[in-house]
Amino acid sequence: MDIGDKTLPKESNDAKEVQVIKQDSTMLSNDSVADMDTIAKTSRKDTIFTGIMDTINYFVGDNNVRIFKSDMQAICDSLVFNKMDSVFTLHNQPFVWSDSSQIAGDTIDIKLKNKKMDRLLVRSGATILSSEDLIFFNQIRGRFLEAFFRESKIYRMDVDGNAQIVYYMKDKEKAYTGVNTTEASKMTFFLNDNKIQSIHNYVEPKSRVLPMGKADHEAIKVKGFKWNIKSRPAGLMDL
Repeated sequence: MDIGDKTLPKESNDAKEVQVIKQDSTMLSNDSVADMDTIAKTSRKDTIFTGIMDTINYFVGDNNVRIFKSDMQAICDSLVFNKMDSVFTLHNQPFVWSDSSQIAGDTIDIKLKNKKMDRLLVRSGATILSSEDLIFFNQIRGRFLEAFFRESKIYRMDVDGNAQIVYYMKDKEKAYTGVNTTEASKMTFFLNDNKIQSIHNYVEPKSRVLPMGKADHEAIKVKGFKWNIKSRPAGLMDL
């Protein structure tokens, strides 16, 4: 998000399952799967392809869960999928990547509509990071975050509870000109083509702009900052 983007696993005897959503290259990989409701029993094979959205009402993945989808990738320690409301709930240090943005928090809900991302909710300790050069990072943090998607891209975000933003400004030649830090009780972001068009700050916002040469770029990082891009699944071979 611009706030202004091997080999297959070898066979083993350990239970491991990969689920694929039909026609959308969506895969889930986990080390152990609980057999609940109509979920298929864990196979002794390394890889299983199935239309999880069509055949499973309730799914539990535990221990190193990884998701790959064309418009979203994620990792977490455990996951629950409920077909009734088409929601994936990611627990224990979840990370979600969509386009150039990394989203993290204590627990993340991903709601699908027509097998595409529709909404994403972070219930506590939400952070969003993005960077074009992996040197300076645009950052958003708040207690609660809700992101709304259209055609697999975020078009609106609501950040509530001690909302913060760290935004690196650029000129027309894309050279850095300074960094803006803002704090407010709540922020709403409106985006177009993954670029923030406007920000609404609520309840006594406090903002400052620092020259690039005088800013302490480490000190202004938001609480919970962790760039975890090396863990991002790039395809089936990473599951």
